[in-house]
Amino acid sequence: MSTEADRAPPKRSELLSYKPTGRIIEIDGIETEFRLMQGALGAPLTPEAAESVALVSGTHLLKAVTPRAEKGQAVLRIASPDNPVPADLHPSVDAKSIPLAKVIFRPLEIRGYTPMSVAGAILEGGGAAERILDAFATVFGQDCLEALRAALEAGPPEITTLPLGEFPIVFAPTPGGGDLQVTPVSPISTFMGFKAMTSPYFEKQKAGEPAVPRGKFTNQSVSSQMQNISGRIGGNRQRFLASMPDPVSRSAAQLNRFARGGRFPRWDAPGLDAWIRHYAKLAGSREKVRTEEIRIAMDRIARRLVEDALAWIDDILEEARALAEEQGITAPHGPVPGPVAVLLDRPWSESDRPKIRRALNGEHFTAIRTDIIARRKTQ
Repeated sequence: MSTEADRAPPKRSELLSYKPTGRIIEIDGIETEFRLMQGALGAPLTPEAAESVALVSGTHLLKAVTPRAEKGQAVLRIASPDNPVPADLHPSVDAKSIPLAKVIFRPLEIRGYTPMSVAGAILEGGGAAERILDAFATVFGQDCLEALRAALEAGPPEITTLPLGEFPIVFAPTPGGGDLQVTPVSPISTFMGFKAMTSPYFEKQKAGEPAVPRGKFTNQSVSSQMQNISGRIGGNRQRFLASMPDPVSRSAAQLNRFARGGRFPRWDAPGLDAWIRHYAKLAGSREKVRTEEIRIAMDRIARRLVEDALAWIDDILEEARALAEEQGITAPHGPVPGPVAVLLDRPWSESDRPKIRRALNGEHFTAIRTDIIARRKTQ
């Protein structure tokens, strides 16, 4: 970049801009730059004009949401908790006042200093702020500087009414009782910031070049003349579609919890409850009527329940190991229950639970379970 002394007479667009123009200014040349900017104006920057621009400059502009926002009820100035100074202001002025606003908000690129506007010099200070304000007062008048300072520090009028229709209203409870009305509004800086971030997704694919990234983005026309909202924004609003991921099934959630040290998953095999109840019923009958038919039925059901429960436990352990390896889980999985605990871990009613516990811990089921586990160890 070259200094202003090395260049041809500057164009109006180089002097009046909301963005850095590439004109590097020496610290002693700020006053000269302001005089060039003054000469490029079509109307004088008076104290009244400076105050008017400052009072409609904010971080949130309701006209970006609805054209029905009234002039005195359309500008918010909200500072972040980390930075109490709302530095990123956007002036919402009519077309004829845009050049005046650019004098106040153009980032002056002073050699050796961070670019800073007159508004930034007033609100933030530091750097070349003092030299900028002195030069501004020399060119436009001390009364103009004081009017601008007072209006910027005071901020826009408080918003007390909203036009109906476009604004979502959320009521949140307050600690002391009652409700707090919350109206979500995005900072205006996100308009161009999001466009800058997503612009690559709208580029045309050229043959032989790397694939252009794509996404669920759309363009939405907000106004045919965006400068009527703020001269610092322009073009269509870009929006993206965010879809929620598919919900995790209960079985997958239980497996993930177990792999990370949580409780063992519940076995949800179809018809399992009915078979367990049937075995408990046979066990109760066996205490009164010891027939061979009941014993054979109990043997068959008990073996099926134990073998299936052990197979289920093996499957869960294998899946948990695979999940831990896939996700890099280093913590050991949770405790592993035996087949009786797996069968008891059901949503039993208060009347069923004692009968089923007694049957599964009875002499017959214990003998079957012990025999099957012993056979598995020898295989």
